[in-house]
Amino acid sequence: MRNLKTLTGLLVLFCLVSSFGGDTKVYTNTKVWLPEGFDTRNTILLVQNFSTGLKGNNNLKKAEDHVTEEMKTEMAKVYPYKYEFASADQIANSTKYANTDLYRYVLIDVNGSTPSHSSPNSMPSSSSNPNNPSTYRGGSSSGGMSFGGAPVNDIHIYDRKLDKHYPPTGHQQGYVTPILRTMVNTIVQYLKGLTTPPAPLPGGNEH
Repeated sequence: MRNLKTLTGLLVLFCLVSSFGGDTKVYTNTKVWLPEGFDTRNTILLVQNFSTGLKGNNNLKKAEDHVTEEMKTEMAKVYPYKYEFASADQIANSTKYANTDLYRYVLIDVNGSTPSHSSPNSMPSSSSNPNNPSTYRGGSSSGGMSFGGAPVNDIHIYDRKLDKHYPPTGHQQGYVTPILRTMVNTIVQYLKGLTTPPAPLPGGNEH
């Protein structure tokens, strides 16, 4: 119980710290984590709600929700295309997200205990190599913060259509929001640099 209270306090502190920033830096290693052919200009990018994977503590749940709200604020600032936030359960089970052409890609925080919305066999597992999509799962997590000074958060892309997890960015931090900001800045820069028009969805679906 004491550890959960400590974790809750750290998450609240994280929310306060991560609300500052607004830089426009980008990552230069997109060949590592960005899927080939990635294009969300004419689809809806999903962002999975933040979760530590720990249950049974209402204060912790509130702190997790607060982190998700901070992530939503960042997305609204930096991502000009369509996106939606959803829980792992909603992504896995809601008929709303059944169209994997419209809702193809998901940004997922990896913090060592993040629940997956997909088969455990296809979710990156524990590894010391952040660029290995078949084994990487992150280290022990305190949620938005870290114990012992070790960074525990990173973000990776999941392709729902191919049921494929790509490597995380490799830029681990104790705070998830700055990673999201820089990752999305990088994605937007990439999308704006595309010279071909976005492909229409199969069947002419609108969104």
